[in-house]
Amino acid sequence: MDDQIKTGLRRLLAPPQSLRDAVRMARLASWVAIVRAGYGAAAFAIWRPTQDEIVEQLKNVRGPVTGGEAEIDTVMFEKIASVFHWISGSITAMVIIVCLGAAYWQWRRPGHLIPAIGLGLSAMAVLLSIVVLMDGGMRVAYVQPQNMIMLALMPVLAVMLFAAYRGGKYCYDHRTQQP
Repeated sequence: MDDQIKTGLRRLLAPPQSLRDAVRMARLASWVAIVRAGYGAAAFAIWRPTQDEIVEQLKNVRGPVTGGEAEIDTVMFEKIASVFHWISGSITAMVIIVCLGAAYWQWRRPGHLIPAIGLGLSAMAVLLSIVVLMDGGMRVAYVQPQNMIMLALMPVLAVMLFAAYRGGKYCYDHRTQQP
């Protein structure tokens, strides 16, 4: 099994030898976008918190407060929680639409732009995760199953995006060098 993984990684990270290999590699970015869209939809459907859970998470992030502040916080957190469902649903729908659009575009016209954007967003997400995990108050809200699963998937998706970038660059260079 280890030899199969090593051989697969070598083939994945090797420079493309033909346009056919390059297109195959570039289309990996489509699969990454589809996985991201599917994961976003599944995570939203499975782990969408209730209004009471959102209020509790906000209280955990806020930390200990005095009696008067607690009443004000509760009212404010309940209002935030009621709006959160609409905002989280809208953002999830937008991310799914953008990911599926990028997957379609990358499949139809393989290039290096979408994998480069994906790598940049992945790097930004990893850095943001590190910053959030260093903050004790935010760590409580961040260490949820859906976040940890995506964080574990990121290295695999990053390798796929790197290979897709190399293949997409080859395709782009091939297209632009044609008379």
